[in-house]
Amino acid sequence: GRGGDGGAAGRGGSAGCGAAVELSSTDPRAFMCIVTRTKPGKPGLPGKPGAGGRGGRVGIKGPGGPGGFGGQGGRPIFKTLQLDDGQSQSVLIKPEGAPGPLGAVGDPGEDGKRGEDGAEGAEAEAGSAGSAGSTLFKLTDAAGHVLESGGSRYDLVLSHVRVEDHMADGVFEPGELLRLSEVRFRNRGALSLPAGVRVVFPATSAMHSSEEPRVLPPIAAGCEGEIEGSFEMRVPAMAHEAGEAPLHTKAAIFPLATLLGRHFCYASPVIELDVRHPLRLGRGESSLPPSLEHGAAVEVRVVLENISQIEYGAATGRKSRHVAVRVCLPLQLGVHEAPEGSTVTEDLGLSWLLIPIHSVPPRQPAHGEHTAEKGPDGAQGLEREQSDAKERSAVGGDGATEGEG
Repeated sequence: GRGGDGGAAGRGGSAGCGAAVELSSTDPRAFMCIVTRTKPGKPGLPGKPGAGGRGGRVGIKGPGGPGGFGGQGGRPIFKTLQLDDGQSQSVLIKPEGAPGPLGAVGDPGEDGKRGEDGAEGAEAEAGSAGSAGSTLFKLTDAAGHVLESGGSRYDLVLSHVRVEDHMADGVFEPGELLRLSEVRFRNRGALSLPAGVRVVFPATSAMHSSEEPRVLPPIAAGCEGEIEGSFEMRVPAMAHEAGEAPLHTKAAIFPLATLLGRHFCYASPVIELDVRHPLRLGRGESSLPPSLEHGAAVEVRVVLENISQIEYGAATGRKSRHVAVRVCLPLQLGVHEAPEGSTVTEDLGLSWLLIPIHSVPPRQPAHGEHTAEKGPDGAQGLEREQSDAKERSAVGGDGATEGEG
């Protein structure tokens, strides 16, 4: 026979709801030391449905049936005879046959089929989700009167920082001093930020810092606050051998905002600065002959590119911006003609030609600042306001000066 159907699965239990937490304090700084988690529990998983019953076993074949009855005997045979007197008479020629014998026993029947299994029971649903809990922060006075309340405490995100290089040329050079000012934070929490938040830009492997902290003023919910004063950092010196590709690397800076020794995690986005030199040899534009005949003269052309935002050279009148190109020649090659003011010295078996540069104009004079912010989801953004000229200066444009010798 067919097996019985399995039982239906049991429904999962409902999840527990998150807790409703209420915190009160007369000191708003105390909320910085509290972390609440009010997530609901996970719904219970449904039970497994019952398996169907197993079908009945195969039936054993039955024995053969009894033989059939014998056939009926044949009927007697009569013949009618005519007598001389005209009479007729029936004469038995063959008597009635005897009945046939019984039939043979039949063959055994075939085994029966196994019964079908019963169907599996119906599946059930998981339990219902619980509702999320909540946290209510209350700032009260000594008498218990509520001064502020909200579903979150205070929280900070960096909204703006101005990064200036010491040379004011828009290029961050190895060993250069940087000034960070106009550092602003936004309070995205529901309560006012209390006084006492300390902010510092720490030193890293790619940036030196005095690590002198500044104190952030109190900031109302949804408002911004700016730190008075500025921070100083220095790009570390970097070795760069002659003949190598132009220096271009990254240096990262980021602020740390703390209250009672605890960090505001969204207040510390990483800001990457491009570190390179303001001047470099023109790529593919300088010319140097591969060979030179005895007694022949050849012109050597050197092109300088200024990727900064200010002019360099003697024309600026500032010693810190003077530029010279030094060309190394074997002693067998004499300098036939050089730009005005050039000097030739011999050292280590080589001739050194020093060519002062009068002016290397900037590609695109500009003034820029960096704005950085890290959103609620932890994603970092970095925006350059007008300072994209620093990026443009590295990919074509004007600002080249030629020197020939």
